[in-house]
Amino acid sequence: MGCCSPKKVNILSQEENKNEFTYENNKNNIDNNEDNSNKSVLSNFNDNSSNNKIKKDNNKLKEKPKQKSDNSYISSNKTIQTTKVLDTDYETFKNALPPLNTEDEDKIELKKNIILDDNVIYYGEYNTEKKIREGRGIQIWPNGSKYLGYFQNNKQNIQGKMIHVDGDIYEGEWVDGKANGKGKFIHNGVTVEGNWKNDKMEGFCVETWNDGSHFEGNYIDGKKEGKGKYVWSDGSSYEGDFKDNAFNGKGKFIWDNERMYEGDWENSKMKGNGIFTWPDGRKYKGEYNNDKKEGYGEFYWPDGRIYKGFWKNNLQNGEGEIYDPKKNKTKKGIWENGKKIRWID
Repeated sequence: MGCCSPKKVNILSQEENKNEFTYENNKNNIDNNEDNSNKSVLSNFNDNSSNNKIKKDNNKLKEKPKQKSDNSYISSNKTIQTTKVLDTDYETFKNALPPLNTEDEDKIELKKNIILDDNVIYYGEYNTEKKIREGRGIQIWPNGSKYLGYFQNNKQNIQGKMIHVDGDIYEGEWVDGKANGKGKFIHNGVTVEGNWKNDKMEGFCVETWNDGSHFEGNYIDGKKEGKGKYVWSDGSSYEGDFKDNAFNGKGKFIWDNERMYEGDWENSKMKGNGIFTWPDGRKYKGEYNNDKKEGYGEFYWPDGRIYKGFWKNNLQNGEGEIYDPKKNKTKKGIWENGKKIRWID
């Protein structure tokens, strides 16, 4: 369940392979591949980098409110003095909801601030024969959390609002004491709207942060799973496949500076085959591993030069060839850590 607002930071400030792929630094010397930066395009999700926007946002999206096994959506352990429900408050609440149609209508009575198990206070309609909460009611837990809505079979059902002592709010459909169906959850400036199943997001949901960032996509068992799109407040975006709350499968990431990667992802890192493009016309097409060029790949410069060959740790490494459009020639060579070692006749 999304629950925390992403901080406004510069997304992925790395300048990938600054000297190697800067057109002005290389247009006069096709062999100049020295002093290459090893900074990855996407930082590790498990590190503590202050610039790792994706890590921060997705880890926060994984957070869920604390829950008690016996009461749905009790999100705080803070204990405050429980207040009773006022008659005027209940009348206002009751008048806003139509009565619940039940076969035992003649057995329904109004109970005022009765104390249930675990010192829970209930004010509302009550089936005196079955001795269960049934109809419109307000329930307050000892920690101050409050539910206003319908009860059936002694549990929250049909429609209701849960207001947590820490300010979190869920409003929507309920089945047997759990969020099920359409609903909205608000937490620390984040609003989640969509489908719920057994207190977890299920199906299509939309999350919106107070800074304008938003995610929309599919959930399974409370986690992003399937197709989805995340847009940050600075305009950066990811659209593609998710699994276990991370980028997994095929997807496209566009940075606010118009850099773009489209291809394979694994655990929110570029892994497999993909295409990375720069707004000045540079392009890399090939294999990635752990966010870095690894394996076979082709790099295209705006002036028509092309490198085709092998890479390791983001640098040319192994056998490769460079095409020079001015001479209309291709030369083969051996590279190591981004430096040409020798030409191959």
